[in-house]
Amino acid sequence: MVEILKTIGRTIEKTAEPEAGTWINVVAPTDAEVKTLALQIELDIDSIKAALDEEERAHIELEENHTLIIIDVPIEDRTENTYFSTIPLGIVLMKDYIVTICTKKLPLIETFCSGKFKAFTTQNQTRFLLLLLFRNAAYFLHYLKRINQMSNAIEKDMIRSYSNKEIIKMLRLQKSLVYFSNSIKTNESVMLKLKRFSFIKDNPDAEDLMEDVVIEIEQAMEMARTYTAIITGVAETLATLADTQLNRTMKFLTGVTIILCVPSIVSGIYGMNVDLPGTGFHHTFWILTGGIAVVSAVLTFFMKKMKIF
Repeated sequence: MVEILKTIGRTIEKTAEPEAGTWINVVAPTDAEVKTLALQIELDIDSIKAALDEEERAHIELEENHTLIIIDVPIEDRTENTYFSTIPLGIVLMKDYIVTICTKKLPLIETFCSGKFKAFTTQNQTRFLLLLLFRNAAYFLHYLKRINQMSNAIEKDMIRSYSNKEIIKMLRLQKSLVYFSNSIKTNESVMLKLKRFSFIKDNPDAEDLMEDVVIEIEQAMEMARTYTAIITGVAETLATLADTQLNRTMKFLTGVTIILCVPSIVSGIYGMNVDLPGTGFHHTFWILTGGIAVVSAVLTFFMKKMKIF
C-alpha cells in the first residue's frame, strides 16, 4: 500500500500524486508498487528494499539525493516465542518529500495518519522526523510498562502454581526485553549521529526537540535495563523456591515411605508359610498391630523433630 498525504490547514488529507511538501507512507508494498514509487520520485530502489528487510539494523545512509534513516519500532508480536518485538521503519528525507517505509501497519504511523497528532506538518520534514523519533521512544516506554505489569501478574501465578506455563511466559517476556534493549541501543546510536547533522545543529528548535528525543531514549534504555534485572531476579528466585518446594516434597515422601516400611516388613514376615512366634495365640494380630502403631508413632515424632514433616 502506498498513500500520499499532505497537511492542509490543520488536517491531513490524501492526494493523488506526490508534490512538494507531501508525506508518502508505504506499508507492505508489492514489487510493482516499489518499482512505480522508485521511478515516480526518483528514489533508489535499494533504499526501499533496505527498509523492507526485517533483519536490517538501525542506521543512517547518506545518498546523492536522499538520506535514509532506519530505526527499530516496537510492536506486539504474540507468537510462541515472544510477546513484543521490533521491526525496522525506514524514513527517507528527500528535497520535496518525506517517505516512511515499513512491512506492517504501525500504531506509530497510524497516529500521524489519523490527524490526531496536531504538532506536525508534512511540509516541515525536520520537525516531522523528530516527532516520529520522539513518539517511537514513547511507544518503547509504553510497551516496557506493559511488560512490567505482565511480569508482576505472572510472578503471582508462579508463586501459586510453579507450573511450566508461567515459566514459559516469563521466558517470552525476557526475550521481548532483549529485543527492546538491543533496538533502543541502536536507535540511540542513530540519534547521536543525527545530532551532528546541519539541519539539526543549525536549528535551535530542532536541537531542543532532539534533546527531548535523546532523553526519552535514555529513559527507555534505563527502564529496559531495570525490568530485565527485575525479571531475571524474579525468575531466579522462583526457580530457587521451586527447588525448595521440591526438596520438601521429596523429604515428606521419604518419611512416609520409611513409616510404611514398618507394617510392610512385619506383614511380609508373618505372611511366610512357616511357624512363627505367636501364630497359635488368638491376640497376636492385635499385638502386632499395636506394635506397628507404636513404632510408626515414634518414627513420626522423630521425623517431625528433624523437620522432615
